[in-house]
Amino acid sequence: NSSTTPPAWSSFAVHVGSLQLRGPSLLPGAGADLRCWAGFACDLGIQGVGLSATNRMSIRMGPCGNGSQANIDGLDTLAPPSESNSSSYSFGVPAEGTWENLTLCWHADELATGVTYG
Repeated sequence: NSSTTPPAWSSFAVHVGSLQLRGPSLLPGAGADLRCWAGFACDLGIQGVGLSATNRMSIRMGPCGNGSQANIDGLDTLAPPSESNSSSYSFGVPAEGTWENLTLCWHADELATGVTYG
């Protein structure tokens, strides 16, 4: 009658690869609370991993996945990066108006469904 204890699961650990998430992370004071004023440039700085020139930021009415692009005079509501390091976006200079419940979205490219930034 032999009594053996089976080995712990950690004895069978095998490295199968690495995972790197690509996309933006929030800079302190940016993102969820982006504010733009009429007559002044509406710019955003981001940081992240694997950012590229194909990335886009958009301003949408409603959620990123199903909301429509906001229509705001003076703003490009689907903006490409404005610097070669893909960390700055310039939406333009908004005209007068009041907009509420807008969502800021990050897109891997101009055809990709955006994800909420903030």
